Amino acid sequence: MKRRVVLINEGSWGSVSPESYRRLLESIRNSMKMLKSPDGKNDLAEAEICELKEAEKKIKEGETVDFLIFNSRGMLDVARRIKKEYPRLKVVVLTGLLPEEEVILIDKNWISGEFLQNLLSF
Repeated sequence: MKRRVVLINEGSWGSVSPESYRRLLESIRNSMKMLKSPDGKNDLAEAEICELKEAEKKIKEGETVDFLIFNSRGMLDVARRIKKEYPRLKVVVLTGLLPEEEVILIDKNWISGEFLQNLLSF
C-alpha cells in the first residue's frame, strides 16, 4: 500500500539556513520516490513538500496523509499538537541533536552498528 507523506518546510533550529532545510526535504522526497513495495512492483510512498498551513488543510479536509514529517525540532510543539488532534497520524520530527530532556523511542528494527555508534556519541 502506497503511503502518503507530507514534508513540512517550516521552522528552524540554530543557524541552519532555510535553503539547507529545503534541500534536506527535497532529498528525502526524492529518496521516497525510489522506494518500492517488497515485491518491487509498486511505489511505496508518495511524498510532497508543503507549508504547515497547507498540510493542516489537507488533514482537516480528510485527504489521506499517513506521515507528517517536520524539518526541525523547532516545530516540536506544533508536531505534538497535531499528533494529539490526529492520533492515528504518524508524526516525525527531524533533529540534528537529540534533546537531552526527552525520552528517545527507537524501533528495534532500526538498530545497527552505525546507529549505536551515533547514539552513543551524542
